[in-house]
Amino acid sequence: MFRSLGGFTLVSMAVIGLLFGVRWERNVRIDRHATEIAKQLDDRSNPLALNFAGRRARLCRVMATVHEAREEGLLPEVVIGRAAERIRMGEAEAEVLVSSLEENFRIAERNGLLDDGSLELLAAGELPKISTGPYAGGEIDFEYVVPVEHAPELESHFANLALRPVYLTKEFGVPFDEHSYSLAGSFYRAKVLSHASYSRVGSRFNPVASSRYY
Repeated sequence: MFRSLGGFTLVSMAVIGLLFGVRWERNVRIDRHATEIAKQLDDRSNPLALNFAGRRARLCRVMATVHEAREEGLLPEVVIGRAAERIRMGEAEAEVLVSSLEENFRIAERNGLLDDGSLELLAAGELPKISTGPYAGGEIDFEYVVPVEHAPELESHFANLALRPVYLTKEFGVPFDEHSYSLAGSFYRAKVLSHASYSRVGSRFNPVASSRYY
């Protein structure tokens, strides 16, 4: 009985050790990807990120990194969330950033930006053309969700950028709708947006449904 119990204990310890090792290795991979994402998103370590073209390039690299992490079996929201923890910002602001990055990743996936032929461009900081869906063959770019002329504090915030087919912007203009107002509210509650800017956004947005596309 003692030997049997001892054998069982040894097997249990081996299994626990194996599970711990797998969990540790998974955590290392999450940290590796999260560190790369945080490096792209932290303006303090990337002065050029304050430039629109620089932010576009960094968001492209972020999406490529998130895709790589998912290919390794890691959940995008887990990797993005870990990255946000490393960028020294308040919890509410981090939630806005994580939500925005997750949505951009989904839009990129819907438009075929994460296909094999497009990943090299993303990793290099460039936006490939749309390869799937109704706008296939067309261009896609980031646009401000909350217009910066009404909320200048958000001009350099990554969470205020969203992917959208260029065709829609040319055809209908940049939407300034309830989604814009809702995001402005999230920024305001996170103490990123001033009361004056939030009021300006609230007095000017168009509540009518738009062709935002996401």
